[in-house]
Amino acid sequence: MSVSFLNFHNAVISLEKVDLLIFGTYISIELYYVFLANYIGQDVIDSSISIYQATCNAHWYAAPLCMQKLILFIMQRSCRKSALTAGGLFDASLEGFAKLMSTTLSYFTVLWSVHK
Repeated sequence: MSVSFLNFHNAVISLEKVDLLIFGTYISIELYYVFLANYIGQDVIDSSISIYQATCNAHWYAAPLCMQKLILFIMQRSCRKSALTAGGLFDASLEGFAKLMSTTLSYFTVLWSVHK
Protein backbone atom coordinates (compact mmCIF):
# COMPACT_ATOMS: atom_id res chain seq x y z
CA MET A 1 0.00 0.00 0.00
CA SER A 2 2.92 2.32 0.72
CA VAL A 3 4.24 1.79 -2.79
CA SER A 4 0.79 2.63 -4.16
CA PHE A 5 0.81 5.86 -2.19
CA LEU A 6 4.26 6.66 -3.58
CA ASN A 7 3.12 5.98 -7.15
CA PHE A 8 0.03 8.11 -6.57
CA HIS A 9 2.21 10.91 -5.19
CA ASN A 10 4.45 10.74 -8.27
CA ALA A 11 1.36 10.82 -10.52
CA VAL A 12 0.10 13.92 -8.69
CA ILE A 13 3.43 15.67 -9.17
CA SER A 14 3.65 14.76 -12.86
CA LEU A 15 -0.08 15.48 -13.38
CA GLU A 16 -0.68 12.38 -15.48
CA LYS A 17 -4.43 11.86 -15.40
CA VAL A 18 -4.38 8.19 -16.38
CA ASP A 19 -1.92 7.32 -13.62
CA LEU A 20 -3.94 9.39 -11.14
CA LEU A 21 -7.04 7.42 -12.02
CA ILE A 22 -5.29 4.05 -11.92
CA PHE A 23 -3.45 4.54 -8.64
CA GLY A 24 -6.36 6.40 -7.03
CA THR A 25 -8.66 3.50 -7.85
CA TYR A 26 -6.08 0.98 -6.67
CA ILE A 27 -5.61 2.79 -3.34
CA SER A 28 -9.39 3.05 -2.88
CA ILE A 29 -9.84 -0.68 -3.47
CA GLU A 30 -6.98 -1.52 -1.08
CA LEU A 31 -8.39 0.74 1.63
CA TYR A 32 -11.86 -0.72 1.20
CA TYR A 33 -10.55 -4.30 1.39
CA VAL A 34 -8.37 -3.66 4.46
CA PHE A 35 -11.11 -1.70 6.26
CA LEU A 36 -13.74 -4.34 5.49
CA ALA A 37 -11.53 -7.17 6.77
CA ASN A 38 -10.74 -5.25 9.97
CA TYR A 39 -14.39 -4.29 10.44
CA ILE A 40 -15.40 -7.95 10.24
CA GLY A 41 -12.73 -8.75 12.82
CA GLN A 42 -14.08 -5.99 15.08
CA ASP A 43 -17.57 -7.45 14.66
CA VAL A 44 -16.28 -10.85 15.84
CA ILE A 45 -14.71 -9.21 18.91
CA ASP A 46 -17.90 -7.27 19.68
CA SER A 47 -20.10 -10.35 19.38
CA SER A 48 -17.73 -12.28 21.65
CA ILE A 49 -18.02 -9.55 24.28
CA SER A 50 -21.80 -9.37 23.90
CA ILE A 51 -22.13 -13.13 24.51
CA TYR A 52 -20.25 -12.75 27.79
CA GLN A 53 -22.39 -9.76 28.82
CA ALA A 54 -25.60 -11.57 27.90
CA THR A 55 -24.70 -14.63 29.98
CA CYS A 56 -23.70 -12.44 32.94
CA ASN A 57 -26.94 -10.45 32.76
CA ALA A 58 -29.17 -13.52 32.34
CA HIS A 59 -31.18 -14.94 35.23
CA TRP A 60 -28.90 -17.95 35.39
CA TYR A 61 -29.58 -18.49 39.08
CA ALA A 62 -33.22 -19.34 38.28
CA ALA A 63 -32.20 -22.13 35.89
CA PRO A 64 -31.87 -25.78 36.92
CA LEU A 65 -28.48 -26.88 38.26
CA CYS A 66 -27.43 -28.73 35.10
CA MET A 67 -28.14 -25.58 33.03
CA GLN A 68 -26.20 -23.45 35.52
CA LYS A 69 -23.16 -25.64 34.95
CA LEU A 70 -23.48 -25.24 31.17
CA ILE A 71 -23.85 -21.48 31.52
CA LEU A 72 -20.75 -21.45 33.69
CA PHE A 73 -18.79 -23.16 30.90
CA ILE A 74 -20.10 -20.58 28.43
CA MET A 75 -19.08 -17.76 30.76
CA GLN A 76 -15.60 -19.19 31.28
CA ARG A 77 -15.01 -19.53 27.55
CA SER A 78 -16.50 -16.19 26.59
CA CYS A 79 -14.57 -14.16 29.17
CA ARG A 80 -11.60 -14.40 26.77
CA LYS A 81 -12.15 -12.32 23.68
CA SER A 82 -12.32 -14.09 20.37
CA ALA A 83 -10.48 -12.36 17.54
CA LEU A 84 -9.48 -12.99 13.96
CA THR A 85 -5.71 -13.01 13.61
CA ALA A 86 -3.47 -12.94 10.59
CA GLY A 87 -0.68 -15.41 11.19
CA GLY A 88 -0.69 -14.76 14.92
CA LEU A 89 0.82 -11.34 14.27
CA PHE A 90 -2.11 -9.04 13.65
CA ASP A 91 -5.55 -8.88 15.27
CA ALA A 92 -8.23 -7.70 12.88
CA SER A 93 -9.96 -4.78 14.60
CA LEU A 94 -10.51 -1.08 14.10
CA GLU A 95 -7.51 -0.43 16.34
CA GLY A 96 -5.48 -2.72 14.09
CA PHE A 97 -6.70 -0.79 11.05
CA ALA A 98 -5.50 2.46 12.61
CA LYS A 99 -2.10 0.92 13.36
CA LEU A 100 -1.89 -0.45 9.84
CA MET A 101 -2.66 2.93 8.29
CA SER A 102 -0.15 4.65 10.57
CA THR A 103 2.52 2.15 9.58
CA THR A 104 1.64 2.50 5.91
CA LEU A 105 2.00 6.27 6.03
CA SER A 106 5.29 5.95 7.91
CA TYR A 107 6.65 3.59 5.25
CA PHE A 108 5.39 5.95 2.55
CA THR A 109 7.28 8.81 4.20
CA VAL A 110 10.48 6.74 4.28
CA LEU A 111 10.07 5.69 0.64
CA TRP A 112 9.34 9.26 -0.39
CA SER A 113 12.39 10.65 1.39
CA VAL A 114 14.63 7.95 -0.13
CA HIS A 115 13.09 8.48 -3.58
CA LYS A 116 13.86 12.19 -3.48
